Amino acid sequence: MKYLFNSKGKHVANLVNGQLHTPTGNNIGHYMESEKIFIDMRGRYLGEIVLEDRLMRHKISPYKSVNLGSYGNYGNVGNYGNPGNHGSIGVQGGFEDIPETCCRDRAPNQPIDRTPGKRQRRFAVAMVAGAGNGHRLGICRALTMKFEWVVAEKDERTYRAFVQRWQNHPFVGERAKRNVQRQGVEVSKPAFWKVLVGCLLTTQQRSGAGSAIERFLETNSQLLDVSFCLDATALLQRAETELSTLRFRRSRLIAKEIEHAATWLRNGGWSATESELTSLQDKTTVEKERKVARHLQEHMKGLGPKQSRNLIQWMGLSQYEVALDSRMIKVLRTPTFPVPLSATALADEAYYCFIEDGLQNVLAKISVLPCIFDACAFASGERNAQSGSRGLNTPGYPIMHASP
Repeated sequence: MKYLFNSKGKHVANLVNGQLHTPTGNNIGHYMESEKIFIDMRGRYLGEIVLEDRLMRHKISPYKSVNLGSYGNYGNVGNYGNPGNHGSIGVQGGFEDIPETCCRDRAPNQPIDRTPGKRQRRFAVAMVAGAGNGHRLGICRALTMKFEWVVAEKDERTYRAFVQRWQNHPFVGERAKRNVQRQGVEVSKPAFWKVLVGCLLTTQQRSGAGSAIERFLETNSQLLDVSFCLDATALLQRAETELSTLRFRRSRLIAKEIEHAATWLRNGGWSATESELTSLQDKTTVEKERKVARHLQEHMKGLGPKQSRNLIQWMGLSQYEVALDSRMIKVLRTPTFPVPLSATALADEAYYCFIEDGLQNVLAKISVLPCIFDACAFASGERNAQSGSRGLNTPGYPIMHASP
């Protein structure tokens, strides 16, 4: 059993054996494991868990317009008591509290809306990319929602041409050596910590060649030393002071995130994290990488869908899941990616995975690993990238083929 609270800390529901119940025990929803969301008793999107124990609703969840079906009523499981107020977590970007009416017990004789036709309107959506000059959206009746990515030859040519333009850039070659050939990959607490701090710093801050963050990561700052941070007293104040002196944005928030990570690792969190990271070393898959990304999001403040993937890619452990940052979004918009791409929408893990599915689909058609495509996208955005794109003075780095 798990107590669930709203953003203000009020106890609003209990999660019992995959079912959502009111504090007094009545069944008001079901947990969908694969989608990581709750649906109400009629199959509509209800909300999801944020920051481990907050029941909230994503404002633009892709599941809002989907009916996932009725799973029946599991009855009353009883009252598990009142855990008291759990404290406010403030405003969470893209999320809102679930209306209190959704978490109230229904009166014994209160009718359920059974308007004719409502329960039958369940759709499957097929997203077809590359049809004509853009894309089309086909809708048909079905019991569940299904997305189908169909890649046309024109799309293949567009993405292949982009990769060929940047494949000789040194950064792409280094990515192939590290993430595909696994040269110099290390899973250790010091290596993880330095990359983690780098990921926290690069959120909403420029991190390319010559940036302040790149220079900082090359220093001997104590904030990059995991042993120091785990043993330090007043780490929050030390981190905030140093980051503020360097004029980094969000220095107070990043300092809190560093302190939280150090506390978690100090209390035994490294063992579970090391196990997750090590699972990617020999042979990785999309499923393995997403599992690790979810683990990081769950235990590390400041790591959302993008930065959790950035971390495992930075460590050289991932090949399929990439960081969909502003640079990647700009590249994907150029060949007219068929669905909306925005930072707000991509803050949702389910929508993020949906976009990754589309990208992985088209790249599989041209036998290019997503980590290599990501390196090409990064190279294309560097101010000095053009000199390396022609292959005149730099060695040619072969694009590694994705597994069938």
